[in-house]
Amino acid sequence: MDGDAFHVEVEAPEKIATIRSEGQPQEGQDNRSSDNFTIGNIPSYATKLQWKIVDGPKDAKFDVMKDISLGVDETIFYDLTDGSETEIKTSEDFYIARPENTNGKSFTVEVYAIP
Repeated sequence: MDGDAFHVEVEAPEKIATIRSEGQPQEGQDNRSSDNFTIGNIPSYATKLQWKIVDGPKDAKFDVMKDISLGVDETIFYDLTDGSETEIKTSEDFYIARPENTNGKSFTVEVYAIP
């Protein structure tokens, strides 16, 4: 209405992934407790990732690993908890691993790109 030609990009946290994890490694797995998930399409203003536990045991702790076919999977982030912030890493082959403090209960993690 005011003829303002400027487009303002709001630098707000943007959810980029939601992951459901078991409370322990999946059957037959040493570490893996979730399916693979993708972190990509990061907004240009983002400088970090924030990890939030939105369902299940709030004091769960977990690692994030990268699924490497025909190789040893690599741990990308260690000891994440609700509200943890990390550097930005992108991949289509991340998974949650080695959950602790869950009493065997599953949990949901949301990943946000934050300024």
